[in-house]
Amino acid sequence: MFERRPGTGGALGMAQIAKPRKPDLSRYEANLEDVRLGLTRQCPEQEAVNEERHMDRIRYWVVMLVLSLAPQGVHAADPVKLVVGYQPYDTISYSAVVIRGLELWKKYLPPGSTVEFESALQGAIIVNAMLADKQQIGYLGDMPAVVSTTKAKQAKIKLVASTGLSAGQRCNVIMVRSDAPAFKSAEEAVTWLDGSGFIAMREDFTTGQAEIAKGWIKAELEAQLFLLDPKNWEKVADLVRSQTEGITTRMAWFSLFGAVPPERGGSPLRDEKPFTFDARVRKHLETIYAFLSKAQVIDVDRAPEGAIDDSLAVAVAKEAGQAVPVGVITPLDISQAPK
Repeated sequence: MFERRPGTGGALGMAQIAKPRKPDLSRYEANLEDVRLGLTRQCPEQEAVNEERHMDRIRYWVVMLVLSLAPQGVHAADPVKLVVGYQPYDTISYSAVVIRGLELWKKYLPPGSTVEFESALQGAIIVNAMLADKQQIGYLGDMPAVVSTTKAKQAKIKLVASTGLSAGQRCNVIMVRSDAPAFKSAEEAVTWLDGSGFIAMREDFTTGQAEIAKGWIKAELEAQLFLLDPKNWEKVADLVRSQTEGITTRMAWFSLFGAVPPERGGSPLRDEKPFTFDARVRKHLETIYAFLSKAQVIDVDRAPEGAIDDSLAVAVAKEAGQAVPVGVITPLDISQAPK
């Protein structure tokens, strides 16, 4: 038996329970025959009472025997080593930047755990590392995230949480493929580029280390709440600068928190944090599966069974009393950016 207590560092603590003394049944075994013989000499009513007491005694010792054979206490969860792929040059990974920079993961993983963050310039690198079992968790844009779920012959990967949903505000100065539509306006162009970010996890990780996976999603929720608070925006930008090369704090700040002029396709909302997969996120994923299938990038036109699974995020939000979507980022004028 064990009881759960809040542990240090946000990890689950387990307190040992003293081993119950193994019952000595010998003296009761010796008396059982006397009890049986005595019952035969009682009146029928008394026999019934004695028989019930006899059965109660047997039931009691059966329970005690089961308890004595149960595991003798459980120690605190063992430390784990995680490898996380993320893209610090892309705003879809800024929550991972916060988790790393503030070491939020230490609050939710067992003491002594370690996390290695592997930076990548594109999602395909992370997908390949996850398929090769070199990373358990990956922060991905929508297209590589969808592709990752279609490689079940190599490894089953599922999408477990949303890191953001943006109405065409992730890339505002871009080059597009030669077969892109002839856009009539900047607004039409950025709508075509609507995007979102996801946390992907290997399925064997979510099932084999479910509490660890859940702990990571708890850290993600805290990171998203940190990102949404304007008083933290300069800190977030500075964390991005510290985990990249050639990016200044001012540049990082504008990439997610700066207002893009309307004539350049800017929107009153820069980003949103759904966290779980609401109808808009699911519809967006359906569109990506259909698009990539038509382009012959993947061989399915819809998500494989179980690939879109936000049950951990739903549970974490519910336990925290956190409404979803978590919030939105309303951008500020460039004049308010760090100098």
